[in-house]
This record gives sequence, C-alpha cells and structure tokens, in this order.
Amino acid sequence: MPARAGFTGRGSATWKVKEYVLRTYGRVPRDIFFYFADWAMEAYLLEEGDEVFLTFEVESCERGGRWYTRIRGLRAEFASGAPMRTSVTVARRPLYLDMSALSADEILSLPE
Repeated sequence: MPARAGFTGRGSATWKVKEYVLRTYGRVPRDIFFYFADWAMEAYLLEEGDEVFLTFEVESCERGGRWYTRIRGLRAEFASGAPMRTSVTVARRPLYLDMSALSADEILSLPE
C-alpha cells in the first residue's frame, strides 16, 4: 500500500505511515493489518513475500461509542536473520512510546 502523510488535528506536527498486511503461519493463517509510522516506515522497507518477525503494540480508542484498534509496528527482522533493507541509518531506539505528550485531539487525529 502506498505511504500516507498528513497533519495532526491542531496542525502543529506532521505524520506519515506505511501500511501492510501480514499473514501468519499456523493451522489457520490470519491476515493482520498493521502500519509503521514516521522513522520506522523508512527503517523497515518490507516487500511482498518477505518473512519477518514483527514487534508491535496494539492501541485502541473509543470514538462516537465505537472502539477502534490499530496495530503499530515497532520493529521488523527478517526470519532468515539477513540484514533489514533500510533507507536510513537506524540507531537502536527504546520501544517505549510516550503517548502522554499528545493531547486527546492529536491521538484521535492519528491515521486509522
């Protein structure tokens, strides 16, 4: 899927995401929609057919009486152990993401 970009609800910052569908292995394979945002979308350039281990976080929010869940990719590694394709030099970053710095409006304006 093509990358998307935009502005937060207040227009004070930009966001960009790249969306993927991951197929799991198992007796019943599952398709899981997830996205990489900002620096991670340039750090992990995945292509169709890549076999990867994905580190992710699940986030949910309520809007208008309905709950929405997103799966945000944090890190990807090839299952084979080969180096990841990347368009940037990636420094190791902590997996903790501080959502408290965002207002409720900014969280609600994040891409779905």
